[in-house]
Amino acid sequence: MTSGSNAFLVITGKSISDSKAPFALYEWSGNADGAMRRFNIGFAKKMKPEGIARGTIGGKSALVIVDDNGGFQAVWADGQLPFVGAS
Repeated sequence: MTSGSNAFLVITGKSISDSKAPFALYEWSGNADGAMRRFNIGFAKKMKPEGIARGTIGGKSALVIVDDNGGFQAVWADGQLPFVGAS
């Protein structure tokens, strides 16, 4: 799913309603150098993610992202999630 299960998952994006900044999901190793890698995934236009967890659903590994309106998005770990700029 990610390059390291010990990595932090960070969601960034618009924090106020009239902002047009898109949400994005990053992985951070926790190292002091602050290097982060952005995953190449998108969110529904009306989704406002506020939490994320690694888990297992029906025996399959997944990231579960919840939003502030009761919605959710599951990202299945069928393999390595692509990072932006990765080939």
